[in-house]
Amino acid sequence: MKPDAIKQMKNRFDALSQRVPGTNRAFWFARNPVGQLGYALQTAMKRAMASCETTGRTPDDHFCGITNMDGSLAGGGHAQN
Repeated sequence: MKPDAIKQMKNRFDALSQRVPGTNRAFWFARNPVGQLGYALQTAMKRAMASCETTGRTPDDHFCGITNMDGSLAGGGHAQN
C-alpha cells in the first residue's frame, strides 16, 4: 500500500476517535471505523482481537461486548454503542 493511502486511512480513522472525558484516552465504537476501512465488522473484530492476543494482552481487557441492541432488523437487531 502506498504511503499516501496509509496516511489518508489513518487520518480518517483518527477523525472517528472519541475521547474519555478528563483524560487523553481515545476509543472507537466498532461500527464507525469498520465502514471507513472497508471491512466487514466480524472480520475486523476477529483481526483486532487476534492482534491483541499476539502482543500478549487479553482481548477481554480491551474489547467490550455489545452494550445495546437496536431492534430495527427483523429477527433481532444490530449492535448500538
